Amino acid sequence: MGVSPPLPAGLWVLSPRTQQTSALRIAAARGYEECARHLLLCGAEVDAVVGGRGALHDSVAAPRPSSARLLLSFGADPNLLSSDGSAPLHLCTAPDSLQCAELLLAHGARVNLATRERALTALHVAAGRGLAEHVGLYLRHGADPALRSRQGETPLNAACSGAERPPGWGRDVGGHGDVALM
Repeated sequence: MGVSPPLPAGLWVLSPRTQQTSALRIAAARGYEECARHLLLCGAEVDAVVGGRGALHDSVAAPRPSSARLLLSFGADPNLLSSDGSAPLHLCTAPDSLQCAELLLAHGARVNLATRERALTALHVAAGRGLAEHVGLYLRHGADPALRSRQGETPLNAACSGAERPPGWGRDVGGHGDVALM
């Protein structure tokens, strides 16, 4: 019986199927900071994109600010694109992800970085989800409210179309979504 070739240093794949992940992604997404720290100290690559995403994408999507802080302290790239062309800031899509968004911006996340396919900025995403605090944060960090997506949509258009979504989609401030902030 032959010996399998070793995996690249710092990469632990849990399944040979197409949807792969890594131990670091799992630890970051679940908030297991000590486990993630151990993996990083043992050579896990902080910016490895496995199964389409990096650990920082998972930690902010969860959201797990302490995991995001740890990854950033180990040099994670706050502008790393996933296989679908999204940066971690695009994944701060829940009201409780504000602290993650603040951390990303403090570590150099580009607020006007657009997704690869649709050219959506974090401001488009936050406005469309009715995340007023995120919208304010992004505007304070220089987000351009005039940037248009590939479909020609501005963040204001996204806010207006998001206001028509069912309750629970995002936080709606005074029935106006983010329109009042823009």
